[in-house]
Amino acid sequence: MQLKNHKIGWIVGALVVACGFSAVRGLQGGAGPFEIFQQIREMQKQNRDLEIQIGEKQERLRRFSEGRSESELEVKRRLKYLNPGERQMVLPEGVTTPPAAVPASQQQQQQPAAEQ
Repeated sequence: MQLKNHKIGWIVGALVVACGFSAVRGLQGGAGPFEIFQQIREMQKQNRDLEIQIGEKQERLRRFSEGRSESELEVKRRLKYLNPGERQMVLPEGVTTPPAAVPASQQQQQQPAAEQ
């Protein structure tokens, strides 16, 4: 009788182990939990990036609400608006800095020499 109980114990133990193993593996296979952890890590990284972006945008809004000059600069930059009396310099592509400014007195001196 004890031998029979011993066999039943082994069978039940094997069934418990098999059920536990299939529960861990799930329907997705053995890599299921690892894939889920990877997805969680990726989503956490995305959340951190979004939090940084939100913070930057909140800082930008705070600067705009505090001072008019910051908002004027942004409008000028985006819409290319100019105040009366201001000039905008358009540079050819590939040139990042304007040429050195030549004083008007030197320009007048150079012109007659060039014409002769």
